Amino acid sequence: MSELSLEIDDRPVAVPQDPGQSPALVEKGRKLYEAQCVACHGAGGRGDGSSSFHLRDWQDAEILPRDFTTGVFRAGSAPIYLFVRMRTGLNGTPMPAVSGSDEDLWALVHFILSLKDPAAARGAVHPTSCEAHAQQGSAR
Repeated sequence: MSELSLEIDDRPVAVPQDPGQSPALVEKGRKLYEAQCVACHGAGGRGDGSSSFHLRDWQDAEILPRDFTTGVFRAGSAPIYLFVRMRTGLNGTPMPAVSGSDEDLWALVHFILSLKDPAAARGAVHPTSCEAHAQQGSAR
């Protein structure tokens, strides 16, 4: 397998070749997701897990987990970008770096991508947009 290297915060991050989506890989990702991600992102990937309403960012502001069903992701939705964000975590947020093998990370990536719901994506508002903050403020 060939490997690609991207730089995140001036440090190289090795990204092994994407094995591609397969039913077996997605199933493995589902099991890993249930063990590691459900508390924040919820069983259906909608960002509504049991701890999702208590998360704070580095400035102690309320922060919501990503709703994977929209298919909207920070810095792009290509598998390689999800791999890197999960490998490194998201600075300033509660999203930690995900440990595990490269195969485990690819399995999570492909499971998360399988959660995209075209109906949810149609009206998706990026959670960090001005519109999302305005909606959140009016809901209180």
